[in-house]
Amino acid sequence: MIIPNPVRTEDRDGSRIRSPGLLMRLGEMYAGQDDYLKASKYFTEALGTYRDVDDNGGEANALFALARIHRLQDEYNQAIPLYTKALEIYTKICDRPGRALVLWNLAEVHRARNEYNCAVPLYSESLQISTEICNREGRAEALTGLADVHRVQREYIQAVTLYSEALQIHTEIGNRQGKADALSSLGDMHRLQEEYSQAVASYTEALQIRAEIGDRRGKAGTLWGLAEVHQLREEYSQAISLFSESLEICTEIGDREGKADALSSLGDVHRLQDEYSQAVAFYTEALRIRAEIGDREGKAGTLWGLAEMHRLRDEYSQAISFFAASLEICTEIDDRQGKADALSSLAEVHRLQGEYNQSFTLYSEALQIQAEIGDKQGKANTLWNLAEAHRLREEHSQAFAFFSESLKICIDIGDRHREALALEGLADVHCEQDHYCAAIHHYEQAAEVYKHIGRTDDAADALEAADNVRQLLEENAVLQAFASSSSEGRPAEGLGAPTSAPETGGSLFRASKPVDVDQNQRMMRKRSFGQVARSPEAVNTSNPFERRNAGDMSLSELQPKSSVTAGE
Repeated sequence: MIIPNPVRTEDRDGSRIRSPGLLMRLGEMYAGQDDYLKASKYFTEALGTYRDVDDNGGEANALFALARIHRLQDEYNQAIPLYTKALEIYTKICDRPGRALVLWNLAEVHRARNEYNCAVPLYSESLQISTEICNREGRAEALTGLADVHRVQREYIQAVTLYSEALQIHTEIGNRQGKADALSSLGDMHRLQEEYSQAVASYTEALQIRAEIGDRRGKAGTLWGLAEVHQLREEYSQAISLFSESLEICTEIGDREGKADALSSLGDVHRLQDEYSQAVAFYTEALRIRAEIGDREGKAGTLWGLAEMHRLRDEYSQAISFFAASLEICTEIDDRQGKADALSSLAEVHRLQGEYNQSFTLYSEALQIQAEIGDKQGKANTLWNLAEAHRLREEHSQAFAFFSESLKICIDIGDRHREALALEGLADVHCEQDHYCAAIHHYEQAAEVYKHIGRTDDAADALEAADNVRQLLEENAVLQAFASSSSEGRPAEGLGAPTSAPETGGSLFRASKPVDVDQNQRMMRKRSFGQVARSPEAVNTSNPFERRNAGDMSLSELQPKSSVTAGE
C-alpha cells in the first residue's frame, strides 16, 4: 500500500506554522470547492503532522480525507488502500463513528465499480453501527446506499422501501438537502415503474426544497427526471422545456457533465419525434463535451442514442457501427451493465435483419453478464427478446420457455408492465400453435395487468387480440362442422361451403392483428442509453445526475467534531 509522503510547511525560521487541525479544515474547504489538488496537499501535510505527534485518531482522519479525495475523482485503486488503513486504525482505537464512516465510503467505491456483492455487506455493517450509536444521519446514508444498489439492479420495490425510510429520517432531523435527494430518488423509482403521477409529486416537492436551499445542481437533476416523465408520456414539448431548463442551469454553474447529459437527452426527444437532424446536432455537441472532459461512460450513452436513431431509420450498418463503439467503451471501462445493454442492442439489430444465429450469440453473452451482476430486469428483457427471435423462427418450444422465464422474473421483481408483455408473448406462441383457448386466457391476463397499471390503450389492444382469437376459434368450429357434414355426404345444417380453406399456424389471427416486425418496440418503452435500461423503448432511464449526486459523507458532515479535529 502506498501512503503519501508528507511535506512539511514551515515559516522563515524553520518552525511549523500551522496545526494539523487547521490543515484539515483548509483541505475540507478546498475539497468543497472541487479543488482536489490543493485539498490533497493539505490533507497530506496534516497526515505527516499527526504521525509526528503519534495521534492515531488524527492519522485515521487524514487517511480518510485523502481516500475520499481519490474516490471523488474516481481513482478507486488509490482510495481503497487508504480507506483500509483508516478502517484499521479506527477499529484499533474503538472509534465506531469513524468505522461506520469508512465502511460507507468503501461501499460507495465498490458500488461505483459495480461490485455489488462487496458493497452490500459494507453498507449493512455501516447501517448496523450507525443504528447502535444513534447516528441517524449515518443510518439514512447507509439506507440510501443500499437503496442505490437495489436501484441499479432494478429491484425497485426494495429500493422504494429503503429510500422511504431514509426520507423519513431526513425529515425528522431537519436535513432538507437529504430530504430533497430522497424525494428525487423516489421520483426516479416511481418513474421507472411507470407510476408517473407519484413521480411528478415527488419531483415537484424536491424542486421546491432545492429552490429554497439554493441547490442548483440538484435542481438541474430533478428537472431532468421530471422531463423524463413527460418524455415517457410522449409530452415532448414539456420534456424539451424542462431538459432545456436543466441545460441552462448546468451551463451557468459550469457543470459540463450535466450539460452533456441534458444535450444528449434533448437529442433523445428529437429522435423519438423522428426529427433526426436536430437529434444529430444535440448528440454531436454532447459527444464533443464528453470527449473534452473524458466522460467515457457518457460518451458510450450518446453513441447508443446515435445508434438507436440509425436503427429506427433501418440504417442497420450505421447502427451496428455505433452500437459496437459503445460496446467497446463499456468493455474498456469495465461497465458491465453498459456492456450487457450494448450487446442486447447489437443482437436486436441482427434479429431485425433476420440474422438469428448472430443475435442468439449476442443475447446469450448479455444474459451471462446480467446473471453475474444480478440485473434481473435486464435479464427479463433479454429473455423476452430471445423468445421473440425463436417465435419468429417458429421455434415455439424455445420461445415458450424463454417467455415463461421472463414472466417469472417480472413477477418476482414486481415489474407489472413487462409481466403483461411476457403474457402477450406467451399468447402469441399459443395462437401460432392453434392453442386458442390458452391464447385467449393469456391475452385477457395481460389486459388485466395493463388495466391495473393504468395502460388503458394496451389493455384495449390485448382484449382486441383475445376477441380476434375467439372469433378465429368460432370460425374453426364452423369449419369443422362443415367438414364433418361433408364427410357424411351432406351439408351442415344452415351452412354453405366455405369460400376458402383456413390457413394454418394462426394466420387468420395474424390477418386481424398483424405481428409487429419489431416486437421489441412493445417490450421496452422509450429511453436513452445513458440511463439504466438501454433498449429502444425501455422505461428504466435513471437520472444521469445521480452519478454525481449519490450522496456524499465527509468527515465534517457525519463525524463528531471531536474526531475531526483530533490532535489539533
